Amino acid sequence: SPPAMEAGGGGSTRETVPAPLRVDSSRATYASAPRTLASRANSAQRLAHADDDAQRSMGIATFSEYYTLSFDLRKMANLASIAFFSSLGVLLRFGAGVFFSDYLQATVSTIERDASGILFHDLMVNVLGSWMMGLFAAFRAEIQGFSPALYVGLTTGLCGCATTFSAWVSSMVVLAWDFDDGCALYPFSAVLGNVIGFGLAYSAHAVGQHFATCLRHGSA
Repeated sequence: SPPAMEAGGGGSTRETVPAPLRVDSSRATYASAPRTLASRANSAQRLAHADDDAQRSMGIATFSEYYTLSFDLRKMANLASIAFFSSLGVLLRFGAGVFFSDYLQATVSTIERDASGILFHDLMVNVLGSWMMGLFAAFRAEIQGFSPALYVGLTTGLCGCATTFSAWVSSMVVLAWDFDDGCALYPFSAVLGNVIGFGLAYSAHAVGQHFATCLRHGSA
């Protein structure tokens, strides 16, 4: 708009410049913040619904359906899954101990050693549990997509109770400090037993993951 003209003394005119328009930037920023947060929340919600639709098309449960349950119900589901699969892990460990003890005459999680002295039961059950852990870890997305509580039960319950790394390490420590028989090779055997035990467990975990990859490619 043209500048306002104001009449002055002696017939002269004086130009009046309007004051500049000031905008409160803080108010503008705070006013736009709720809109920005709302748009981000809507985008995340749309992505979650799209992911849920994709999982439903595959015929599996969704994470949002699981987490719509209350915290107490989710906790009860996890505890029930751990309790059930822990009992299976104990039975697996006990069965392996009976089998290897009867047929191989090896010690079973005790400090007593026989002629073999390799603690075969603990070694084999750790290898088996590590292999299962690698298999379940490779299929983690599929298992959790079906039921997050199922993955907790299989890993923490089944594999956690089937393996016995604490008994293995304690047996190696007792073996290292036992000089009653006058054998100087016991400490060396204990160190070698730890290396072999953890090395085989790590290798079994890797083999389990590789086996899961082969199964996934074979079913594709």
